[in-house]
Amino acid sequence: MGTTFSQGNFSLAPFISEEVEASVNQILHAFNHELAFQSKRQSDQSESEALPSTSHPQETTRHPRHHERSHRSHRSRSLDQPELSDPHNRISQTKLSVIRRQWQCQFCYKKNETDAQICGDCGSNKINVYIPIMGHMDATSKKTEQRHKSLLSPPDSLPRRHSSSRRHSNRSSTHKHENVLLIEEEDVHRRSVLGAHKREVDEHIVLQHVEKILRACIQSHSKFKDDTFPASPHSLYINGNSLSKSTLAIVSNDQQSDFYSSLSSNQIQWLRPDQITPQEWSDNVRTQWAVFRDPKPNDVLQGALGDCWFITALSVLAEEPEYLARVLITKQYNYEGIYCVRLCKDGEWTQVLVDDRLPCTLNRRLAYSQAHRKQLWVPLIEKAMAKLNGSYEAIIAGRCCEGLATVTGSPCETLILGRSNNPDDKNVDYDRLWSKLFIARSQGFLMCAMCSNNLVSKEEFEKYGLLNVHAYSLQDIQQSKDGRHRLVKLRNPWGGTHRWTGDWSDQSRLWLENPDLRRELLNEKRNKRDGVFWMPFVSFVKYFECVDICKLRHNWYEVRDSANFYPAPNMVQAYYLHLSTATELDITLHRKISKNLRIHRSNLSLCVAVINMEEQSRGSYRIYSIPMISQRAQHKLISTDGYLSAGAYVILPLLFNPTNKTPDNTDYTIAIHSSHVVDLERIRIPSRIEREFLIKFCIFYGDQVRLTNHSDRDTSQSDGVCVYELKKYWDGLVLLVENRHPSKYVHFYFNCLVSQNASISRKDGYKELVDVIPPNYRQIIVAVSRKNPVHAFTIGHDFQYDLSSQEFIKYGDGMGQRHWPSIDENQANDDIHLPQYISTAKQN
Repeated sequence: MGTTFSQGNFSLAPFISEEVEASVNQILHAFNHELAFQSKRQSDQSESEALPSTSHPQETTRHPRHHERSHRSHRSRSLDQPELSDPHNRISQTKLSVIRRQWQCQFCYKKNETDAQICGDCGSNKINVYIPIMGHMDATSKKTEQRHKSLLSPPDSLPRRHSSSRRHSNRSSTHKHENVLLIEEEDVHRRSVLGAHKREVDEHIVLQHVEKILRACIQSHSKFKDDTFPASPHSLYINGNSLSKSTLAIVSNDQQSDFYSSLSSNQIQWLRPDQITPQEWSDNVRTQWAVFRDPKPNDVLQGALGDCWFITALSVLAEEPEYLARVLITKQYNYEGIYCVRLCKDGEWTQVLVDDRLPCTLNRRLAYSQAHRKQLWVPLIEKAMAKLNGSYEAIIAGRCCEGLATVTGSPCETLILGRSNNPDDKNVDYDRLWSKLFIARSQGFLMCAMCSNNLVSKEEFEKYGLLNVHAYSLQDIQQSKDGRHRLVKLRNPWGGTHRWTGDWSDQSRLWLENPDLRRELLNEKRNKRDGVFWMPFVSFVKYFECVDICKLRHNWYEVRDSANFYPAPNMVQAYYLHLSTATELDITLHRKISKNLRIHRSNLSLCVAVINMEEQSRGSYRIYSIPMISQRAQHKLISTDGYLSAGAYVILPLLFNPTNKTPDNTDYTIAIHSSHVVDLERIRIPSRIEREFLIKFCIFYGDQVRLTNHSDRDTSQSDGVCVYELKKYWDGLVLLVENRHPSKYVHFYFNCLVSQNASISRKDGYKELVDVIPPNYRQIIVAVSRKNPVHAFTIGHDFQYDLSSQEFIKYGDGMGQRHWPSIDENQANDDIHLPQYISTAKQN
């Protein structure tokens, strides 16, 4: 591991831009300095072994501050920068602190010695991605204060405002004794690099490790056995012997019987390729298995395991052989049976070592997914995915979006289709949907589609040859020259006879009536059992729920960071984002999932936003714009995209926990893909920023409700009360009430008793609420979210209000209080429902 890494290891064009060259130099600098220090340490260790009486206390001594951070922030596998008093020694001391400590593998949690680049148990890579900007750190540090001021300074049109109130001194006076929390900079800086450069470094490191194992196997005349993912029932089942309750809850009875017959340890034997009987008899004439044999999308066959979401992603990726080849670092068949797969699990790149012992049936056929023509790439990648998640059972059920993100590491977008699947749309805009799909296809993006519609019966799906709640690969979209016919080409990963039988199916007369389309679209010879078919776009929108679009882009930059949503009490994680030029961005937020918990349903939801804000008095912050924001959703990953001009911004990764149950994991990874280089700096912000964010979210993106009181008077115009309903970007409802009346209190009554599958944000999930909002205050009354992500969700709500001179509830539950159920009105409280002062009647 003492060899250096040079530009000769990279695949570079003859002429490269300054940004590309900087990306190369950054990786070279960090990589070679890390290896140089490791080589020196290994040499020192060898000398100490030769002289046992000599002690080296500095080898076991850790920087106390850095040791504390290592324990607290072990989620990030990058090289964190400690705060050092001497700026001239910052770089060298950082490296020394890095090589003094052990590092913990993020997937198997084994603690490895510093000089080990690969985890000794699971083979994961130590160097994750984006080492802090070592050579650039001094310049970055000098810019930190300037960037901080630029970020928090309001534009000329938005002067700084101070929160002060003469009328309600009892509320603002609590600030005098408040322990004010301010933004904390963690001194963790990252600069984006080209994704291709990072991949080449990863491959260089892991191949050295693979070659070492290969040499050991050759010398011992043995084959590689992966003891961390053994050929046993523990690798098949989550609990080691049978399907778990979580799995049984998400699959049908028919699927359960199939899974039991295929996953039963009594029906499974683990065989190596030379012991396996191929799926098709004609493949027996081939004398050798191969990892790749000119792979095609139609080579992929899903087995008995219910992982169509992942297998469909592999089938789609086979349309781009260059990208498919990047997933398997070991590209040649080897007798020793050791293979390395590169996957991006939960937003983090990792290299997974697997052996070639594969689950097979009693008749020696592969039990799960496979590829035609004696190719191993499908079962090997599937096995690596199962290993990362703890078992084969753990990869049952999922979204194509997750599968595409795992095999490519690229940002993914979900496009909702029909009205039945998107109740907020009163009408389906077919032209808009077609345009988005056409643009995605023209840009070479990969696409999968989920067949599902709650309003269509099982019998109707079967009549037309479709499988409900099943993933298909979207291979092409075409339109006739006269624009009358729009067609979509799909493939069922099961192959076989499950194909569309309606208009424009293989036997449809419409092909004979449109010979031009027949010549253009049916000119290729196809296997009747390949699962490929064309269908009209209108039918596609009816029977399919959504399309997942994977944005594969050449020569884009990426930067990733792993952290915790709640790094300290009363603080949330956030980032400074610095752009030196106008940049197109894709930001993806991934929630970390513990092993064997992937299929568990969770009430947690994610959102990520880019904001501009200013600092106010008493340590408070005002958000004055939200230029980018994702949909809030109960998914493992969410994303947003857009263009930002040069400048400094704040990124907020947000986790919403409506039930307040303790989640199994609050770690996350954020991935930023960009058309130009970006700088990222990790910071901590007081958690009360979430309340400010939701308030401005409602104001910027919500709908203002026009109300009338009992005398049919337009109250929104006359009494200073504004009600905002936020539905856009929010799977549910957020209700905000502003009281801009100079002297009267708003008594607001809300109920949502007829809602179904709804989670209420207020204490104990109360559905009948009463709040008294003082003059010149605003309050989030409630946030209603979907409780179970797979069940139908409806919100039936009603509200009314009165203006009164009384500051307490006048009757009923909560009489004599300001809120029912009660709210802790301590201004240091982080409750999103706490009333917030409006500094003036005209400003936000």
